[in-house]
Amino acid sequence: MRTVQTFWSAGKSLLTDSFGWNLPEYHLMSWALSCVTLRRYADEVVLYTDMEGKKVLVEQLGLPYTNVVVYESITCPAKHWAYPKIVTYSLQKEPFLHVDGDVYLAKPLSLAICDAPLIAQNKEIGTGYYRRMVDFFLSNNVVLTDWLRSALQELSLNSYNMGVFGGKDIGFIRQYCEESFHLLRDNHLLDLNHKGIQVSNNIVFEQILFAAFARQYKREITTVIDKAIHDNGYKFEDFCNLSQFEQRGYFHIIGGHKRNQHVCDLLEKTLLCYAPDFYFHIKSLFPFRHERFNINRNHSARKMSVQFCMAQYQGFISDLNEHWNDIPKEELLELEHQSALFNSFMNATPQKRLSYAIKKHPYCEIFEIPKLWHPKAVDLLKTKFSLKNNKEHFDVAFIPILSNNGIREVPINDLSYNILLSLSCVDSFAELLVTLNSCFTEEILQNAGLVYQLILREIEHLLFNGVISASVGTSSINKNIRKCQKRAKKKN
Repeated sequence: MRTVQTFWSAGKSLLTDSFGWNLPEYHLMSWALSCVTLRRYADEVVLYTDMEGKKVLVEQLGLPYTNVVVYESITCPAKHWAYPKIVTYSLQKEPFLHVDGDVYLAKPLSLAICDAPLIAQNKEIGTGYYRRMVDFFLSNNVVLTDWLRSALQELSLNSYNMGVFGGKDIGFIRQYCEESFHLLRDNHLLDLNHKGIQVSNNIVFEQILFAAFARQYKREITTVIDKAIHDNGYKFEDFCNLSQFEQRGYFHIIGGHKRNQHVCDLLEKTLLCYAPDFYFHIKSLFPFRHERFNINRNHSARKMSVQFCMAQYQGFISDLNEHWNDIPKEELLELEHQSALFNSFMNATPQKRLSYAIKKHPYCEIFEIPKLWHPKAVDLLKTKFSLKNNKEHFDVAFIPILSNNGIREVPINDLSYNILLSLSCVDSFAELLVTLNSCFTEEILQNAGLVYQLILREIEHLLFNGVISASVGTSSINKNIRKCQKRAKKKN
């Protein structure tokens, strides 16, 4: 059976954007391990990608794909990352298996699965997590077929996880793709300027639509995982424990697990074990993080002086100031106005907070304090920020502002760091709460109230300092912003 994969960059760089992982290098390691394990059992593994994917995954890393198909132009919002996958599904002319880049096959799939007309990873049972996303989607007066509207209005939403997808019934799969394309076009979900793209709709036009379409035409789906799983029930032990690589046949690093450093460490060790050449090649692409891979290094990390550390920090600030020099004052005024509304979120009821959209400041940059920094340099920064906990690790977030020296430095702990990372793939506070579960131990998760308060404390810190913003609706905010901009223009 033909095996295919899809990588779409959405205009981002594989070497600087983490794509939901803790670091870009873990994202590349995931693609490497996925491709290498697929090639164990498949003679043909084809990558459908854009020029960025071809350049890095194929030309620089040399991943062993048997063929590469380049998408010259795919236009859709970055949030709708499932659309390029559906394009790939639609182009297949023979039985196929599509495997996501965060799925690893330690053992081949059974013949019963590979011979099936329709294949998916597992059936999903929707909880409040999917319900909130679907309710927002329905609130936009969307154009739907009767059978899909009925499915979206059910109390328990049915869908299929498509970490693995495909089968022999090519005709039905093409019909499903056409239904998805119609849904996207009819509701302007490929339009970069349409209000309906404010949140991710991937589960609707890929997963739920497939489940509803198969039910409408009475088609059976063969799944890799036999049991149905709640949409927020993908546990580390079941899908991400790579320490059992040879004992288990199937792994899928889903959602928030990508930001679990223990999972990233396991991925790194697994790739080193099974594909050391690719492991070292990926490390060499990030010499600024790995001193011994930097053939032009002038400083030994073990001898970094306090002066050198602080110069590194000040150099980072100088680069930011130069980079931000041309940001229009009106845009900064708009962003600062948004941050001034933080109290509405903090004063809202716990239930109402769930519907708030949480956004990271679009110019936010993070200075990650290197582990090999001199301890006294770290202490100098702690003193600067009046940090009381001398043992807690911290980094520094930066945003441009209108006043003072034009830049704000905000110390952030590991939880705040993970919140900022998570905001690249979630929108609402409700989604954020679910995603951040992977940042806590099972023991702490037993105390839901404590977890909520810890997250809320960091959200308040980030909101107050303007690193993130929170809003329920945008119309009134934009109206006030326009008024401020007009007043600013008059003064100028």
